[in-house]
Amino acid sequence: MKFDSLTGLPTHEEVAARLGDGSAPFGVFFDIDALAWATHTFGFAHSDQILIRVAGVIDTTAIPLAGESFRIGGDEFLALLPGASHDDALHFARLVIRGVAALRLEYSRRDDSTRRHAAVNAVVCRVTAALTGEIQAARKWTADMIWQAKQGDRLRVEVLADAGDDLPPWALGPPKL
Repeated sequence: MKFDSLTGLPTHEEVAARLGDGSAPFGVFFDIDALAWATHTFGFAHSDQILIRVAGVIDTTAIPLAGESFRIGGDEFLALLPGASHDDALHFARLVIRGVAALRLEYSRRDDSTRRHAAVNAVVCRVTAALTGEIQAARKWTADMIWQAKQGDRLRVEVLADAGDDLPPWALGPPKL
């Protein structure tokens, strides 16, 4: 197994092994909102601590659902929730969002002084083994879905894709909120 050296989570390369049985569990993609501001203001050591702490919240919160967490990119994570219902996945996403907020990790944005603590955005969708061959596309799609939902506004958005949306093959969608 390949593990991320900073967070200790399995990497995106391990997602394929978890989806090899043909299942399509709900997955929750998480993105730390504008982590670059923490790096710019406080340095890499500080932003590394944010990554470690956020990874811990995601991983710990996934345990009751028999979920597994992965670091799939710089500030991006995926939790696979086998056997979870749509409502379970939404509840899980909300628990992680609140858990990260409760950490009150220092974070300073020059473009918005009201945003002082790290936060995560979440995208809930079904995933299949096809995701593993298109991890970069998945990361871009997730970022696009978050941006569309925020419409340039605030963070902490949960996004659900409709089955009729123009989705990549690994994203099978439940109804939108």
